[in-house]
Amino acid sequence: YTESADFINWSRLVSVLHPDERDAPGTEFYYMTVFPFGDLYVGLLSVYHNYSRRPGAWADATAEVPAELSPMDQHMDVRLAFSRDGQVWQQAGNREAFIPLGEGSDWDGGVIYGSTLLDVGDEVYVYYAGTPMRHVKDDLQHAGTERDGQTWSIFGGLARLRKDGFVSL
Repeated sequence: YTESADFINWSRLVSVLHPDERDAPGTEFYYMTVFPFGDLYVGLLSVYHNYSRRPGAWADATAEVPAELSPMDQHMDVRLAFSRDGQVWQQAGNREAFIPLGEGSDWDGGVIYGSTLLDVGDEVYVYYAGTPMRHVKDDLQHAGTERDGQTWSIFGGLARLRKDGFVSL
């Protein structure tokens, strides 16, 4: 978190949300898009699951991925976060994916990128992007090609939520 009145001089940068002891080792917060919504700020928190312990990502790059985490390894999904002041954040939904990945090689089976929220009538539109590629060089180098009958690209998605749906989450 940082502020500026003139977009030249900025306050000291402060980390307001990071993985903690409730997150599996290898959980990385990639970015978060933030929106005012009623009396709150709502964040679409992109979470990278880097459980493979590949060199450069972990101090100990020799450990194996725990079996229960391996389906998510090197994938990215979106969690929902909220704040009253933009500085103290909480994650909703017991830290589970707000926008879960699709199945296997589905168009959104590898990575979900949170984009924006729009208030539309009695619904909230949640725009996001998805790709069948995992977030690793081995997959990303094939962007724009066809593999196993699926175009490897980034596609746009729309999820709709009833206006008071955040309360139930």
